[in-house]
Amino acid sequence: MNGYRVDPGLLEGLAGTLRNAGNSLLDAGGPPPPPDAGELSGQMGELMAAFVDGAAELVTGAVAAGDAVAAGGTSYADNEVAAANQLPR
Repeated sequence: MNGYRVDPGLLEGLAGTLRNAGNSLLDAGGPPPPPDAGELSGQMGELMAAFVDGAAELVTGAVAAGDAVAAGGTSYADNEVAAANQLPR
């Protein structure tokens, strides 16, 4: 068989997985309190803030990827229906 074949249910599942992963990270909460690291407390706090910022970007990216997969799956399914409707009966 030539061409592409996509399982809409699989795409929906992938989109849900990405969205759930993003939301799970979001539910992890905010940054922990600054560590007691003596003279390095300030630097450690900055490092932890950078990790939290990175995690926030990961949340945004995972949810956006889930949305993109869902939109692509919907577009694919809509195009399949439109193509099928143009075939002679």
